[in-house]
Amino acid sequence: MLVLSLFSGIGAFEKALKKAGVNYKIVNYCEIDKYASHAYSAIHDISESYNLQDVTKIDTDQLKDFDLLTHGSPCQDFSLSGKGKGGDEGRLNTKQISKYGLLKVGDIKNPNRFKMNNRVFSKDGVSPTLTTTNPTKIVECKVRHLTPLEFWRATGFSDEDYWKAKRALEQEFYKGKDRTDSQMYKMAGNSIVVNVLEDIYRELFID
Repeated sequence: MLVLSLFSGIGAFEKALKKAGVNYKIVNYCEIDKYASHAYSAIHDISESYNLQDVTKIDTDQLKDFDLLTHGSPCQDFSLSGKGKGGDEGRLNTKQISKYGLLKVGDIKNPNRFKMNNRVFSKDGVSPTLTTTNPTKIVECKVRHLTPLEFWRATGFSDEDYWKAKRALEQEFYKGKDRTDSQMYKMAGNSIVVNVLEDIYRELFID
């Protein structure tokens, strides 16, 4: 299966395909954040030359054919930080991004399937929604922050994925020093829960 990934982040859609046992190949991914792109490259063992970067500037005439289009557009416009104006004229102009990203590519290339994500808050889950910041929890009256690794585990990525991304960022941006925590929190907070996607893919492609 040939996959085109838009708004890729650290590649939760692709990670879920792998965990579900789906045979796939990434034809291109699309991520404007340099830290997330570098982490994506390390986790999924793909050159950053495959990154199309700005989704609004994709030349669809140059796109390779693909079977599955994945799309995890920015959620900030639909959240409190964007005052719930997503799809209209929110802070990140999601309407404009979707129009020139998902719809433009999907209409022209007409993939067999596409998978889009945006999230809602569940009060019944094990953990509240992860954010790009580091929230605080109270354990026996002591304040304890979740670690970046715990963020990644809660999102469904493996320890190996975490360390691949962390080491790649250290070498590329921090001269080998351990200064990646803020970016590791941010990438996990912006990601999608891999295990949920994995179950969806099993229903679509396996079961």
